[in-house]
Amino acid sequence: DNFEGKYNLVQATDVNSALERLVEDKLPIDLVITDYHLGKSGTASNMIQVIRNEPDERLKKLPVVVVSSDESVRTQLEKQGCIFLRKPAKPVELQRIVKEKLGE
Repeated sequence: DNFEGKYNLVQATDVNSALERLVEDKLPIDLVITDYHLGKSGTASNMIQVIRNEPDERLKKLPVVVVSSDESVRTQLEKQGCIFLRKPAKPVELQRIVKEKLGE
């Protein structure tokens, strides 16, 4: 069981393009899956802080799964209402989280 053909995927290469899609384009996104380290543009924590402060209620409640090998960021992310998934993430675990968060 995989995600191919089941979901519409929107990709972003950095924090700015992710925020553009989430905030400005107002795409109907139901779940975000992201790496913690997003290059020079920042971290998932930076992105989450911005979207949680948006007036749009859907963004305040948007489920975010953050994948990282850096265990030291787990507590911070969980305080931001995120799901932390340690790398290397097992596909079955990611599938379980996606199904749970999308109500499947």
